[in-house]
This record gives sequence, C-alpha cells and structure tokens, in this order.
Amino acid sequence: MSDGPGTGRAEGLIECAAQASGLEPRGVDTLLPGLARFCEAYDRESTPTPDGRRTTDALILEVLQARFAIEDWIANRPEVLQAPVKRPVFILGLPRAGTTALFNLLGHDPQRRFYWSWENNREVPPALAAHKTTDPRIARKKAEIEAALEAGLLDHRQHVEMGDQPAECIMLMAQDFKSYLWLARGLVPSYFEWMLHEADMDAAYRHHRRALQVMQSGTPGKWTLKLPNHAQAIDAILRVYPDARIVVTHRDPVRSVGSSCDAELFFLNQCNEGIDKAALGQRTLALLATEMDRIDCARTGREASFHDFHFRDFIDDPVGEVRRLYAFLGDDLSPEVELAMRGELSDAETLRKEVGRHEYDLADFGLSTATVRDAFGDYMDRNRVTPEA
Repeated sequence: MSDGPGTGRAEGLIECAAQASGLEPRGVDTLLPGLARFCEAYDRESTPTPDGRRTTDALILEVLQARFAIEDWIANRPEVLQAPVKRPVFILGLPRAGTTALFNLLGHDPQRRFYWSWENNREVPPALAAHKTTDPRIARKKAEIEAALEAGLLDHRQHVEMGDQPAECIMLMAQDFKSYLWLARGLVPSYFEWMLHEADMDAAYRHHRRALQVMQSGTPGKWTLKLPNHAQAIDAILRVYPDARIVVTHRDPVRSVGSSCDAELFFLNQCNEGIDKAALGQRTLALLATEMDRIDCARTGREASFHDFHFRDFIDDPVGEVRRLYAFLGDDLSPEVELAMRGELSDAETLRKEVGRHEYDLADFGLSTATVRDAFGDYMDRNRVTPEA
C-alpha cells in the first residue's frame, strides 16, 4: 500500500512491539496494510476517551507481540508447517444464534482441538497435551476474566469466554489486522469498508493456518473453530482450507441484528465518548446481510461441505442437534461426552437464570423489524428461518 496518514503510526507501534518483545518483527508485510488502515480510521473517525486510546494502543502492542512470537517459533522450528490442518470445522453465520452454547458443549469432547481462551495472544509455547488442563496460562486467564467481570468490563448477558473455555479465533485474525475485533474499539467506517470489500483475506487465513499448525504441534486434534464473522470471508476460508467443513448458524435476523448491536455498543461505550447508535445499527445490518449473501453464494456446488444449524431447533433439542452435527462430520458422540454435554446444559441454564435476559430495542439503533427484514431479502425463505415472537 502507498504511505498514508496511518502508516507512520503503524510502523511506530510495530517498532515498539518488537523492542518490547525482543523479537524480529516478522509478518509485517501482510499485517501492515490493515494496521495502517485502522490507525488512520481510528485517529480520524473515532471518538476515543483518553483511557480508550491508551487501552487500544496496549491491545495493538499485545497483538503484535503475539504475532511476532508465532513467527519466531516457526522460524526456529519450520517443521511445524509440515503437518497440515486436516478438515477443520468452521462455525460461522448469524451471531447470537446459540453458537457459544454449542461451542461449550463441543468443548467436552477430547477428540476436538479448540483455540482455548487462555491461548489468546499466548499461543507459544504450544500447549502440551499432557498439560492442557494444568498449563499456568489457564489460571492467569481465569483471573483476568474474573477481574473483568467484577469491574463490569464483561457481562454474562453479553459474550463471555471463561478462562478454561473454547474461544472464538478472533485474535488470530486480529494478528493480521483484518478483524472485527478492531470495530469494537470505535466507529471506524473507512476501516470497516476496507475490511468488507478490499482486504486480502487470503493472507489473513494463511496466518490463521500457520498459527493452528504451531498450536497443534503441542496438542493435536480435530480443529473446531468458531467466529460468526468468518462468514465475511467464506471464499478465502475455502481457498486456504479446501477440505473445511462449514457449520452455518441461522436465526431470525431481527434478533441477531438487535442483539449484535447491543453487544457491540457495550464494548464501544467503554472506550469512546458518545457513539452514534444509528451508524452502529447501519454498520451491523450491512455486515450481517452481506455475510449471509456470501455464504449462500459460496455453498453453491459445495453443498456437501455445509451444514445448517438453526437456533430454534437447538433450543428445542440441543443434544439432538449435536448428534445431527456429529453425523454430518462423520464423528462418534460417545455416551461419556454426551453426559458431560448434558451437565454443561444444566449449568448454562442455571447461569442464564442468575444473570437475566439480554434486553435491547432495535429502535435505539435507528432500525425496525421492517428494515431488517428488507435488508435480508429472501434469506429467511431460502434457509427455513421463521420469525421469533
């Protein structure tokens, strides 16, 4: 990319991260375009508080150091790239559709390999299979999550990944600076448009794959990955992972859009002065509608690689839907794992009753049921999605 207003600041952050880590800044050629775009948009378009700017810069430095650590590990142990990532499972599609609950159920299956919450930006050294429940990073992450919950920076009514639970792989995408993680730091419309329409997502998923190869060298297993926004780059996923199995999540888009807006606002309000909620509503609506259109296009001719997961069916019969998923994957669901999953469901229901419902109003974001229905066109008909009361 040509030098722009954000390039100098991006290069300065890269230099700071390299100095702090003591590592060579490898991988800069693919991450610099996104970092520079974000820096420019953040400085020109967002409304950060002083603390918001400080924590955003700190997050950038943390992510850069994690990226450099992964690249350093590969440079010194190139043999890790000899082992392919075989038939990874990607759970993507509409958010707020029971995917976290599903993911936590799958987390009880020892044959599966997840990107664990405690591995976020701590991917190296790779966790060893023998220590995957005792690795000291687990206790550290648990303490961080508990402190964030106590401080009100996280809320169980929103999306929370506890320290020992499977995590969305959003941090791996953030390490190439092509990630919706950065949209939670401010309203940055130019970065959003670049991400949605111009970014080299193949490069981001090549980094994603390299990170998985590093991590599986310590603890192998059947990679099972979740991030609703993977839908934005479904074609790139299928180019980088041609044998991937895709689980598409479906819900009434009115619920998904409204709940997503409210969840994003929760994090944006922590680091910004005054968020334009109508702009947030339009951004969320455009993103989710585009993602579902891209999924429908990508699956044409590849139907055998796709599996549909409906929120309403999962609520009605969660274990039955898990069995259906396992049949699609060709995997066995053992009685022991199913029993553990049923225990997880009971614990999750207890927590849900304790924390209460997630309340929101579409009108707060300049949206209505009609505008959401119109944006999604015939999505609901194509995918057998029924309106929720």
